[in-house]
Amino acid sequence: MSINPIFRNGAFCDEELQRLELAYKCTLRSLRLMDHSNDPLTEMIARRIIQIGATERDPSKIAQLALKQLGLCG
Repeated sequence: MSINPIFRNGAFCDEELQRLELAYKCTLRSLRLMDHSNDPLTEMIARRIIQIGATERDPSKIAQLALKQLGLCG
């Protein structure tokens, strides 16, 4: 599994990393995007996932909130 460099550079335990990675992949899948670490949009999504993940634990909810907060869904 490819992990976005932003996640890799954080101080996350394995459980947190898996949760954030799942939320990230779910968000990208919703937008029909690929994980490109040099893409500003995917980087912005990853950073928002990390912010939301600080208080929210459910990967699906994290993905929904990220899409909403970034204005990428209706």
